[in-house]
Amino acid sequence: MPFYNIGEHIPEKPDIVSPNEPMDGCWHDNFTHTMQPHLCGETFDLEQLKQALDPKL
Repeated sequence: MPFYNIGEHIPEKPDIVSPNEPMDGCWHDNFTHTMQPHLCGETFDLEQLKQALDPKL
């Protein structure tokens, strides 16, 4: 494959990413908004982190 397609679709639509779909990856806005306060030390919610990091979601 000569290139990698990353979808920037709002609202998020992860079902466009799969071997037979048009995108190889997808920008995930909710992931960014969940991780930023955790990485900056503003909050810590283990359940929220687990949900954000679960690739099936």
